Amino acid sequence: MKKRILSCLMALALCLTLLPATAQAAEEDTHTHCLCGKSGCTEADRVEIAFSKWLTSDREQTSNSWRLDCGNVGDTTGNRVDSENGNGNWVLEDGRYYLRTGVENYTKYSEVKIDRTIVIRGDVTICLNGQTLESSAKDQPVFLVEADSTLTLTDCKGNMGKVKHTSDGSGSGVKVESGGTFNMYGGTITGNTTTQRGGGVCVTGTNSKFNMYGGTITDNTATKGGGGVYVSGGTFTMNGNASVTSNRATDRDNGTGGGVYVVDGTFTMNDNASITGNTATSTDGGVGVYTTSTTATFTMNGGTISGNTATNGGGVGVYGTGSAFATNGSAFIMNGGAISGNTATNNGGGVYVSKSGTFEMHNSASVTGNTASDNTADQGNGGGVYVYSGTFEMNDTASVSGNTATNSKSENTTYGGGVYVSNNGTFNMNDGAISDNKATNSDERNTTYGGGVYVSGGTFTMNGGASSVSKNTAKNGGGVSVSSGTFNMNDGKISGNTGNGVFVHDNATFTVSNTPTVTGNTITKNGAASNVFLTWGAKITIGTGGLNCDDGSIGVTKGAGRAGDAIATGANKDYSGKFFVDDNKYKVGYDETHKQLVLAEKDTSAETHTHCLCGKTHTAIGDHKTDTQITFDTKLWMDNGVLKKGNGDWTKGTVNRADGGAVSHEGYVLTTGSYYLDDNLTLNGAAILIDGDVKLCLNGHTIDRANGNAALDYVIWVLGENNAHLTLTDCVGGGTIKGGGNGGVDIFGFCTLDMFGGTITGNTNSGVNVGQFGEFNMYGGKITGNSAGFGGGVYNGGTVNMYGGEVSDNTASNKGGGVYMEASVGNYQGGILNVSGAAKITDNTVKGVANNVYLPSGKTIAIGTGSLSGTIGVTTEPKPAAGKPVKVIADTKGNAGLTTHVVSDDNAYETAVQGSTIVLQVVGDGGTTPAGKPAPKYTPPTAKTGLVYNGTAQVLISESHVEGGMMQYRLDNGAYSPDLPTATNAGIYTVYYKVVGDASHNDVAEKSLKVTIAKASLSGTPAYTLITSIGKTLADANLTAGDIKPENGQIKWVDENGVELAVSTEVKANTAYRWKFTPDDTSNYEELTGSITLYPASTDGGGSSGGGGGSSSDRDSSDSNPIIKTETKNNPDGSTTKTETRRDGSVTQTTTGKDGSVSKTETKPDGSSVTENKAADGSTGTVKTDKNGQTEAAAKVSGKAVEDAKKNGEAVKAPVEVEASRNSSTAPTVKVELPKNSGETKVEIPVSNVKSGTVAVLVHPDGTEEILKNSIPTEDGIQLTVDGNATVKIVDNSKGFIDTRNHWAEDAIDFVSARGLVNGMSDTIYAPNNSTTRAQLWTILARQNDADLTGGSVWYEKAQNWAKDKGVSDGANPNAAINRAQMVTMLWRAVGQPAPATAATFTDVSADAYYADAVSWAVENGITTGIGNGRFDPTGACTRAQIAAFLTRLYAEK
Repeated sequence: MKKRILSCLMALALCLTLLPATAQAAEEDTHTHCLCGKSGCTEADRVEIAFSKWLTSDREQTSNSWRLDCGNVGDTTGNRVDSENGNGNWVLEDGRYYLRTGVENYTKYSEVKIDRTIVIRGDVTICLNGQTLESSAKDQPVFLVEADSTLTLTDCKGNMGKVKHTSDGSGSGVKVESGGTFNMYGGTITGNTTTQRGGGVCVTGTNSKFNMYGGTITDNTATKGGGGVYVSGGTFTMNGNASVTSNRATDRDNGTGGGVYVVDGTFTMNDNASITGNTATSTDGGVGVYTTSTTATFTMNGGTISGNTATNGGGVGVYGTGSAFATNGSAFIMNGGAISGNTATNNGGGVYVSKSGTFEMHNSASVTGNTASDNTADQGNGGGVYVYSGTFEMNDTASVSGNTATNSKSENTTYGGGVYVSNNGTFNMNDGAISDNKATNSDERNTTYGGGVYVSGGTFTMNGGASSVSKNTAKNGGGVSVSSGTFNMNDGKISGNTGNGVFVHDNATFTVSNTPTVTGNTITKNGAASNVFLTWGAKITIGTGGLNCDDGSIGVTKGAGRAGDAIATGANKDYSGKFFVDDNKYKVGYDETHKQLVLAEKDTSAETHTHCLCGKTHTAIGDHKTDTQITFDTKLWMDNGVLKKGNGDWTKGTVNRADGGAVSHEGYVLTTGSYYLDDNLTLNGAAILIDGDVKLCLNGHTIDRANGNAALDYVIWVLGENNAHLTLTDCVGGGTIKGGGNGGVDIFGFCTLDMFGGTITGNTNSGVNVGQFGEFNMYGGKITGNSAGFGGGVYNGGTVNMYGGEVSDNTASNKGGGVYMEASVGNYQGGILNVSGAAKITDNTVKGVANNVYLPSGKTIAIGTGSLSGTIGVTTEPKPAAGKPVKVIADTKGNAGLTTHVVSDDNAYETAVQGSTIVLQVVGDGGTTPAGKPAPKYTPPTAKTGLVYNGTAQVLISESHVEGGMMQYRLDNGAYSPDLPTATNAGIYTVYYKVVGDASHNDVAEKSLKVTIAKASLSGTPAYTLITSIGKTLADANLTAGDIKPENGQIKWVDENGVELAVSTEVKANTAYRWKFTPDDTSNYEELTGSITLYPASTDGGGSSGGGGGSSSDRDSSDSNPIIKTETKNNPDGSTTKTETRRDGSVTQTTTGKDGSVSKTETKPDGSSVTENKAADGSTGTVKTDKNGQTEAAAKVSGKAVEDAKKNGEAVKAPVEVEASRNSSTAPTVKVELPKNSGETKVEIPVSNVKSGTVAVLVHPDGTEEILKNSIPTEDGIQLTVDGNATVKIVDNSKGFIDTRNHWAEDAIDFVSARGLVNGMSDTIYAPNNSTTRAQLWTILARQNDADLTGGSVWYEKAQNWAKDKGVSDGANPNAAINRAQMVTMLWRAVGQPAPATAATFTDVSADAYYADAVSWAVENGITTGIGNGRFDPTGACTRAQIAAFLTRLYAEK
C-alpha cells in the first residue's frame, strides 16, 4: 500500500512543473515592488513603485568594450545609455531602472558588465533584481552620485544582487560627492578595492548623505581606511538589518576603520544594524571616528558591533585632533546596542578613546566579551575600554562585562581587564556595572592589575549609588587598581572581586566620600578577605563631603601593616566604625594628633560570641524563647600556621574512646565548653577530638583536614569517654568541614552529634559516619559533595534523626549515595533512620544513577515526630517486582500525602499507600494514591548522554509521554514548566520532574535525574623550538600555546605530578618533557597535557614545531622518520586518543573506545589522509582522502551488525564518515559491502555536514549515476536501503531557493527538490505558497495509473475523463485551486479507498463528512497531522509547501 501511495505522490510532485506551454505564465510586463524589495509590503510609509526601464549590457563589436543599454519594460531591444563626451562615463538621469540579463536580442551573460563609471545625475532608483553589476574600470567607482543627485538602490531578490568590481578592476562601489545622496534598501556591495579610502562606499562633502535601510556591504578593501564605508564631512545612517561585514583596511600606518571610517562627519546606527568581522591593519576594526576640524560624532542607538579586529580599538576608536592632549575631540554616544567579541592586538579590545575623544554609555548599552591581547611590553591592556587621554562616561544600566586583557609573554604585565584609564584620561561612572572582566597573563606567576578598572595617571570617579564593580579578576586590584592618578569613590559598591577589591599604590590617590561600599572581595577565589589593599605608603583620603555610609562599609588590608600604621586621612573619630580590618587581627583606631585612622591592637581578653544554636540572636529572630542563647567564649584561630585556642597554642592531646576501644587517639582535643572559629583552620597531622559536651560555631570559617594521613584522617572525631557530644552551628553561613581523607565527622558508639548549621563537604569515605550505638541529630545545615564506597553523605550504623537539614549531591561507588543504612545482623539492629519536618535527602548518586537512601532487605524509614514536608529518595534491595512491592515506611502515623515526599530513585518504581504503610512498587502495580484516584500513566524522561560544552544551550532530557496529566520540569530552584530544560555550561545538573494529574488522576510526586554536560576537550598542539645542542634549558625551547584552541589560557612545563618545572631546567637528550595547558575557562574546558622530546639525540638542526602529549616512545636510530612526540588524552565519553607526530610532520591519531572500537587516522604533510575504523561489532571501514581533497571510502559490515540492527528495527551504521560535496564530480564515494544473503538492509552512512538536501547518488556498474530518492537524512548521516553491495556518492544537492529561506517548510522543500520529487518554478524560485489546481492533480493521478492522455481539446481533458470514470473526482471546476479535503480524498480513492483503522479526531472533520475516512487514512500513513489546535482545515488551499511536507513525512515513515 505504501509503495502505491508513494508512487502517486511522486507523480503528483513531478507533474506540478510539467504543464503544457499554454499553461505557463508569460514574463511579467511590469517590474513593481516597494523600495524594501517586497511586493505587498505592509510597512508604514511604503508604497509600491513601478520600474519602467531595464538596464543590460553587451559587447561592442568593434571595440570589444562593454555597452550599457536601456529599454522599456516589454522591449526586446534597448538603446545605448548616454555617455559623457561620447566615450566617457555612462550617465543615468531621473528614472526607475532594474537590471536584466538574458534579454532576447542580446548575448546572454550572467552579469551586467561595465568598464566605465555610471554617473547618477538626478533622482535615480535602481533595482538590482538579483543580478550582478560588475565593473572592470580601474581606480573608478561603479556608481558616482553627483551633487544634488540621489541614487536609491534596492533588490527585489533579497540581497542577491551585487555591485562589485572584477578581479582586475579597482575603485569604490559607490562614491557620493558633495551634496549627493545614496539610499540603500537592498543588495550587496562587495569585492571592491581602492588604494584610497572607502572600499564599499565613499561619502565626501559636508552635505553628502548615505542612508542605509538594508542590504549588505561586505568583502571590500580600502588601503587607507574605511574598508566598508568612508564618510568625510557627510552623514551616514544605518537602520533596520543593514550590515557592514568582513571588510578590510590594509595599510599598516593608515589602515584605520576596517568597517566604517568617519572624519569630521556624523554616523548614526539604529535598530538591528550590524558591523561585524571587519579588520584594520592599523586601528579601529569596526568603526573609527576622527576629528580634524569639525567634531565628528558617532551615535549608536541600537545594533551590534562584533567580531572586528585591529591593533587598537578592536570595536570602535574615538580620536581628537593633533596631540594626545588635544582639546577638540570626536564624540561616541552609545544609547543602546552591544559592542562584543572584538579583538585589539594592542589596547582597547572594545573601545579605544584618545586625543580628547569622548565616549558616553547610556541606557542598557553594553561592552562585553572583548579582548585586548599582545606579547609586547605595555600592550594588551583595556579589554573592554582603553581611555588614553579622552573621557569615558557610564550612565543608567550600561555595562562593561566579560572582557579580557591578556599578554602572552611571561615577563610582561597586563592591565585593565574592563577599563584602562591612562595619562590625562577621565572615567566618570555615574551608574552602571563593571563585572566579570579579567586581566590575565600566560605566565600565572606574573602580576596583573585591574581586573575591572586600572588607573595610571588618569582619573576614575564613581558617583552613582547604583554603580557597581563586581566579580572581576586580577592578581592585584581585581576590582580597581590605582597605580598613579586618582580614584574618587563617592558612591557605589565594589564587591565579589578576586585579587583585592581596590589596590592602591603609594603614588596614587584614593578618595572616598558619601556612601561607598567595598566589601566581600578576596585575595583569591574563595580565599581570604582583601577589600582595599594599601601598599606600605598608601592611604585612603576621606573627601570634603565626609562619609555617610553604614558602619563596616569599607574593609582594609595594609601591606606589611603594623599597629599605628595610617590607613585613612582627613578623618574624625566617628569614621572608625565605617572601616574594618580584613584579617581581623587588628581593629581600626583613631589617631587624634594626626586626625587619621590607624591600625590598632585588638583587646581579645573579653571577646564573646553569643547566639542561639540556630545561629541567630534573639534580637534577630524576634521572640525565640524555645532556643536558649549560648555564649561561645573560646576562639579557635591560626597565627602563622600555628593552631591557637583562646590566647594560647592549641597542642595535641590523647583521648580514650567512649565505646571501650583499646586504642587511645591523639589529636587537637576539645573538652566541655563553647568554642567559635575566628579564622580558617588547617589541620596538619591530626584531627579534632571531641571529649565532653562541646558546642562549636563555625562562624563562617572552614576547618580543612587537607586530606591528611591514614587512620586519623577524619576532620572531627566524636569519640571521648566523657560523654562526647558535639553541637555544631554556624551564625554567619558558609562555614565548612572539609578535606577528610577518611571522612568528615566520625561518631563513635555512645557519642552524639547535633548539627544545626554549617556544611560538611569535600570529604572522602563519607561526610558523616555514625558508628554502632552512635547518634546523629540533624536540625539544619548541609551534607554535600562527599564521596565513599558506601554512604557518600552518611554511613549509618547507629541512629540518625533528621528534623531538617539537607543531604544532597553526594556520591558512592557501591551503595547509598546519600545515606547507607547498615543491615541488621543477629541481635544487631543496624542503622535506624527517622525523618520529619523539612528533612531532605535528594540528588545523591551511585555511579551517576540516583541513589539517595539505600534500604537493605527488611530496613524501613520511620516517620519522626510531626509530619514530613521535605523529600526523601529511596532505593531498596531487593527491588520491587510485579505484584511484589517492598515496604519503605512501616507506619505512616496517619500522615497523608507521604507518597509525594518519599519517592523512588528509579523511574521504573513509585511509592504507594498500602494500609498504614508506604511501599515501593512497579509503576501502576496496585496501591492507591492518598485521594484514591489512579496515577497517570507516563513514560519518565531520560537524561541526554554524550553532551559536551559547545557554548550554546542544550536540551538536557528526552521528552516524556503522559496519559492523564501533564509532565512539568524544573532545574534546581527554578519554577516548574512544561518546557524541556536547557543548560549551557559544563556541569552536573539535577532535573526535577513531576506529573500534574488531570481531574481523573492524581499528581505524581517530584522525582529527579542527573544530567551531565562534559567539559570540552582542547585541540591543537603547542609550539616550541627544538633543542640541538647540550647545555640548553627549558627556557630555550620557547614553549607557547601554538595552535591550541581556545587560545585563552596558560602553558607551562610540569613534572609527572603536574608541578611546574623551573625554566632553568637543563634539557637532556632523548628525554620527554611534560607540558600542561590550563584554559582560563576551567569550568567548561579540560586541561590539555602532553610531552615533547625536545632534544632527539640524532637531530641535526633546530626549528619550530608543534608539541605533543603523553610520553614519548624510545627512538630507533634506524628509523629515518621517527616519532618525535606522543599525546595521550582521555575523552569525556570514556575513549582514549593517542596522537603520534613524526619528524616529517605526519600525524597518526588512534582513538580506542571503551567498547573496544578503534579508529586510526594518519595525516600526511601534503594534506592526504587514511582513516581505518574497526567497530565493536566487527564492521570495518577505510576512508582515503588525497591531497586534492578527493575522498574514497569502503565499509564492510559484519553479520553481527546486520543481525543486531534488524532485530532492533534500526539501520546498521557503516564505520566510515565523509563530508558531502556540492559537486557530484568531487563528491566522496562510499562502497558498502554487506554479508551474503543479508537481503534488503537499511544502512546509515555517517556524514559530518548532513542536511535536508543531502542525497546518496547510486553509481551503476556502467558509470551512470542515479539519485536515490529514498536516501533519508538522519541526525548523523544519510540512510539508504542496500541489497548486497552498493557504491554511492554523498552529494549536497540543496537548491537554495531564495523564497523558502526561514519558511516553515524550508527543510521539506530542500528534501523533495534535492531528490527531484518537486522542481522549482526556476533555479531560484520555488513559490511555496502557490496553490495547486484540480486539473493538475487529475493529470498526476491519471499518469500514475498509465492512462492514455494524448489528444483532447484542452490539455487536461483526458485526465478529467479518467478521474470521472474511476470515481476519483466528479471532474468539475478544473481550474479551481484544490483544497486539503479534496487532495486527500482523491489520493485515497486513487489507491483503492482503504479502510482506516481508527477515526481521526480533528474538531473540523465531522464523522459524516465525505472526506472523513480519507483524512483518517492520511493521518494513519503519516501524510498529514493537521494544522494544529486539533484542526485539519479541510477547505484550506493545498500549497506547494504542503505537498513538500506530505512527501517528506511519507519518506520518513518508510
